[in-house]
Amino acid sequence: MRIKEIKIENYKSFKKISIPDLLNVNMVYGYNNSGKSNLLKFLQLVFSTAESEESIPIEEKSGVRSFQIQKKKQDFWRKTILNQPFIFRKEKENMYDISFSITLELDKPFIEKNLPSYINFEKEYIKKIDTTIEIVYSGVIENVSNYQAQQKTTNITLNGKKIFTLDATGSTKTFEGSKILNFTDFESLMTLFNDCVLLLDNDRYFINEPEEKNDDSITAKNFKNKMFDLSLAYIKESEYEGLNNFLKAFLIQSTDSVFNNNEKSSPFKNFQFEFIRVGNQIEILLANDFGKFPLSSFGTGVQQIIFILSNIFLANKKIILIEEIELNLSPKYQKELIDFIYLKLIKGKRVIDQLFYSTHSPLMCYKTGFRTLQSRIDADGVSTIEPITPKKADIAKFVEVIKLLEHYHPPVVKKVPIKKAAINASIKRSNARKAAYKKGGAKK
Repeated sequence: MRIKEIKIENYKSFKKISIPDLLNVNMVYGYNNSGKSNLLKFLQLVFSTAESEESIPIEEKSGVRSFQIQKKKQDFWRKTILNQPFIFRKEKENMYDISFSITLELDKPFIEKNLPSYINFEKEYIKKIDTTIEIVYSGVIENVSNYQAQQKTTNITLNGKKIFTLDATGSTKTFEGSKILNFTDFESLMTLFNDCVLLLDNDRYFINEPEEKNDDSITAKNFKNKMFDLSLAYIKESEYEGLNNFLKAFLIQSTDSVFNNNEKSSPFKNFQFEFIRVGNQIEILLANDFGKFPLSSFGTGVQQIIFILSNIFLANKKIILIEEIELNLSPKYQKELIDFIYLKLIKGKRVIDQLFYSTHSPLMCYKTGFRTLQSRIDADGVSTIEPITPKKADIAKFVEVIKLLEHYHPPVVKKVPIKKAAINASIKRSNARKAAYKKGGAKK
């Protein structure tokens, strides 16, 4: 599952943007506050499911009716969005509804495996010679009140043929003219996209955690407890071991002796989560060449990598969005992390299908196999995101800069040792001058 093209109007600082020809890895580069994160957060907003609460009468006692609050999951394509009052673009006194169109590409084997009524789709919408399927999903997000919005699907095409429309009266049509596909089949198709993206925002710093259980998604604030719970879950034993082996695969080969010495302190070579209690806190222990140490004893860059890769492995999402991927990472580790995700997770093991990441660092602009996007904001506060293609000469320069930064070790300035005899001679001369001054006849 990959996003091929994105069109957005009136979301936050975006007035109107169109980003075509997206690839497996897409880098959004730009200054602070230029709109980079807006793109990632928009994709997360659109594809996330939501929860609604419904009051269900249960029984009557003494003439008083009782109610039970029941939570109900809402599909991404027809949901109520709560507590997001600042997502709509404002211009003077006007606030505009958001409109968008997202083109997605799915591999045919994925559809065959996950769509129950695939055989019926193949009869009318998918050719046997097709290797991929293209879906164009268009919709709007309407402002209902200060703290409530409604996401509506307006039009969907499958391989160029309409399978869903919403008209001006609010009436919907699915698979118009089809004799074998119905609304249930449409729902099954759309379910494939529920929560298909994972956003890792820039809040990735671990904290002290009291031991406790929770059912939330993995964050930096509950990471240790989540890993501890996973280690204890018998039915997830293979997943836990798989995660340890997955993190163990993050090994960096280098001919740089200084870097290799540094890697002896890394926990990845023999990666294995272990746990201890310190008071009422749960702590992760990791081993390197010198012993076992708490997670907090390792550098924040190592912690970032563990957090990012653990989330990718456990989330089982096809599209990963990472905000400020370079946080606390040296140029060498920036390159290694992105290469690991691309070569081993996307191209190799197919753990994920696509990566979007925002960055302030231009270090990866030279990657010709990636889609490089630049975010800018104008004097009116309107952001644009446009593809950029570095010139060949610039790419060559970037490659040289990367090589320099990856293994740059400034020369250590050593103090020249002073011979003991020279020191003694200097002391003698100083003492002689002091004695001459006391007699009053010394020359300066």
